[in-house]
Amino acid sequence: MKFGNSVETRDARTATTATDGPNGSSDQHHRRIAAAAFALYERRGRQDGHELDDWLAAEQQILLADVPRIFEVARPTQREARLQRRENVRLKRLVGEWISELKCDEEVWA
Repeated sequence: MKFGNSVETRDARTATTATDGPNGSSDQHHRRIAAAAFALYERRGRQDGHELDDWLAAEQQILLADVPRIFEVARPTQREARLQRRENVRLKRLVGEWISELKCDEEVWA
């Protein structure tokens, strides 16, 4: 069943929905998970009965590997840090001036 760029696939054990995205099509994504699951199966010595466990572990590995790095906290460059310090100094000065003005206004109205 297809809706836009969303593809829904079902098998006997699970129902999953995959979408085309920056990391490839759902078919490529499925193949990557299958290859990782097969590698886990081989590492176990080709023991049957752990297909679902292998698939879920492989899917988790692939999904964690695909998490974009944009979520990592980027450290500012030296220039950005210097500009931020200057901006902080400027803002502190402005706040200090506003507080002084407010104090002067309070004295006038007192």
